[in-house]
Amino acid sequence: QSYICVVMGAEEQNKRIRSYEIASDLIDWAFEAYSEIKVLGESSYLGEVAVTLSQDTDHVTIKPAGSLTAFLPSDIDVSKDIELLPKLNAPSLEAPVVEGQVVGFISVKYGDEVLGTVDLITTDKVERSEFLYTLQQLKSFTSQRWFIASMIVLVLLTVAYIFVVASVRGRHGHRRRRRR
Repeated sequence: QSYICVVMGAEEQNKRIRSYEIASDLIDWAFEAYSEIKVLGESSYLGEVAVTLSQDTDHVTIKPAGSLTAFLPSDIDVSKDIELLPKLNAPSLEAPVVEGQVVGFISVKYGDEVLGTVDLITTDKVERSEFLYTLQQLKSFTSQRWFIASMIVLVLLTVAYIFVVASVRGRHGHRRRRRR
C-alpha cells in the first residue's frame, strides 16, 4: 500500500522537526491498523439450489466464482462483521446443469458499504432424466387452456353421441316390440 501523510502545524523541538516523527508514527499506525483481508473465499460453501428433471439428485451446491479481498481495519472479525447477501436468479434449476454454471451473485457488505459482488456458480454437473423431461413436457402440453377446452368439448360430444345412439336404439327396440 502507498500512503501520503500531511502533517501541519508541527513545531521544532530541540532542533528536531516534529512533523517527521508524527508522519512516521501515522504511517506506522496505518500499516498496522489496516490491511488487505480476504472477505470471501473461492472455496466457500454457500448452500444448495434445487434441481428438477434429474433422477440422480435433487440439488446442486453453489460457491463463489472467485475470492474477494478488501482493504479494511485489521482487527475486524470477518465471520461477524462481514455480511454475505446471496441472490439467486431462480429458486431452482432445471437439469441439465453444467459445472460452473452461473446461478446468481453474492454481495459482500461491511457496515453500510458494499465491498463487491461475485458470481455464484454450481460445483457439479447434473444430467437430465429423459423420462422426467418427457413427463414434464406432457404435463405442460396437457395443462394448456386450448387442450383442456378441447378435451371438455370431446367428452361432451361423446356423451351426446352415446345419448343419441341409446335413444335411437331404444326407439328401434320399442318399435320392434310393438310389431310383434
